[in-house]
Amino acid sequence: MNDVVGPFFDRAGLRAWLGWTETRLEELVAGAHVIQLTTADGTEVFPRYQFDDRGTPLPHLPELWPLLAGAYGPWSAAAWLNAPDPDGCGRTAADILRNGDDEQVAAVIREARHDAGRMRF
Repeated sequence: MNDVVGPFFDRAGLRAWLGWTETRLEELVAGAHVIQLTTADGTEVFPRYQFDDRGTPLPHLPELWPLLAGAYGPWSAAAWLNAPDPDGCGRTAADILRNGDDEQVAAVIREARHDAGRMRF
């Protein structure tokens, strides 16, 4: 999973980079604005891909993260967002959410809803 989802920040590293308080980080995680994953040994990590170079979280996460994580689980949902597009364009859903035009972003959101819907029985 590290190859698809990583690299990662730990909690202290992310807070130091962004200058966030613990309270601010908890609010953003609770509101699904920031992806937090927990490793097998209980360490909380935050995928780097969800932030741009200025530290701005990935757009549309509050809409998509609960949907994807609820259907796939957090680690697979994080991989879904950062896996290269199977159609061969080489971009990830995260790339498109951050840099795509409105039509491309809408297509990613539709695909997420479709894929998550297939996982619900």
